[in-house]
Amino acid sequence: MLAATATLPVRRAGQDVAIIDMPGDVTDATESPLLDALRQASKDNARVIILNLSGLQFLNSSGLGILMELTARVNRQRKVLLAFGLSDHYQRVFALTRLSEAIRVYPVEDDALAAARVVGGTMPAPVGLATTGAETSSVTWRDAANWALPVARLTAPSVPRGGVNLNVDGRRLLSPLHGFGRLWRKTYSVRLSGSPVTPAGAAAVWKRDFGTFWPGGNYCFGGPAGIAPGEVQVLNLTLMPGMKLYTGVMVIYADETSFCFLTPEGHMFGGLITFRAIDDGGTTVLQVQPLIRASDPLYELTLRLGVGGTMEDRFWRQTLKTLAATFGVQAEASLEATLIDPGIDWSRAKNIRYNAAIRTTFYRLAAPLRWLQRRGAR
Repeated sequence: MLAATATLPVRRAGQDVAIIDMPGDVTDATESPLLDALRQASKDNARVIILNLSGLQFLNSSGLGILMELTARVNRQRKVLLAFGLSDHYQRVFALTRLSEAIRVYPVEDDALAAARVVGGTMPAPVGLATTGAETSSVTWRDAANWALPVARLTAPSVPRGGVNLNVDGRRLLSPLHGFGRLWRKTYSVRLSGSPVTPAGAAAVWKRDFGTFWPGGNYCFGGPAGIAPGEVQVLNLTLMPGMKLYTGVMVIYADETSFCFLTPEGHMFGGLITFRAIDDGGTTVLQVQPLIRASDPLYELTLRLGVGGTMEDRFWRQTLKTLAATFGVQAEASLEATLIDPGIDWSRAKNIRYNAAIRTTFYRLAAPLRWLQRRGAR
């Protein structure tokens, strides 16, 4: 485990290239050392940042979020981010989360350096990288059972009578790096002061009864495995009285004390949402940590007007308050928000064609027509 005070080596490879040697474990503890390494590389005027991932042995959802934040920061600085040495296992993780579309990964350092030398031109495509199939090494990955396998399109589970499966089937996952608006990291936290429950015990209850802690009028319909890697959850949400949103999420990671969702095309956010229970000096703390950006211009407008953000904050604060009460704790959730990237990606404006809010509205308006069709079919 990398200590928060540790440093990551930054090597120069020519005038414009810096190589950051990543640690074996990439978790939330990696954030500070990695940002320090990026600042060092930027101070040295490197135009290309290369991540040495050949020693990567463990990656959890918090570590994935750190890599996504790094990618966004490098893009904001108009630099190029490359990587090399990724094992078959983590190639599949990168493919699952579409991080492979944001970071060009090469087999070895020489290939990455060759690509770095042609920045501004056409970089050679990575070769020899497999994203599916059996692991070619004999390494047993500690997180192997925690990650879902890559999927091209989502397939939703069946929903009970009264539930609506819409805007999920056939959709691709949409990471924070493929959204339109400003990129935010938010952390909602509640302390279970006085409760003897352990992080693992709290996380087990959270997974088992996940949707029951949500505010009234919001429903989560999952498969038989519940909150487990690879499971798709259908969401029927109430944004405000009379206004619904039908969408979904996929569980991409789950371990003993945390689990993580990635949102699909059409969702309000291109988002990586991590739920975790941690130990803070003997007290269990429950957290919801979304790394999110509005997926299209309409959603971004609702955030700029203060509507979308207020609804999101109220939803997760109420959820954590209800969850804490399950463990006998009456407490309000706190919120810490960090703006990672203030920019807008206009190339993603076309995401609006999948907008789940628009599609949900038309679906609900067509309810009388569907009723007449059912009557006529009798």
